[in-house]
Amino acid sequence: MVVGKVVAASVDEGYVDEQGYLVWEKLKPAHYCGHEYKTKFVGAYQPMHIDMIYNDPVGSRTKPN
Repeated sequence: MVVGKVVAASVDEGYVDEQGYLVWEKLKPAHYCGHEYKTKFVGAYQPMHIDMIYNDPVGSRTKPN
């Protein structure tokens, strides 16, 4: 997670093109799974599809004031 202004970053050679942009085909974003999973990450570019157990219609919501 990035919070605030990024002032520096590092990356291995070959992951930035001549214009200074990331090469997304090589360097892909990931999400940290949390403390319980220790050092595990999941690819943010790999969607996971699951079956929904709740299939009833969703009722209307009231708008807050």
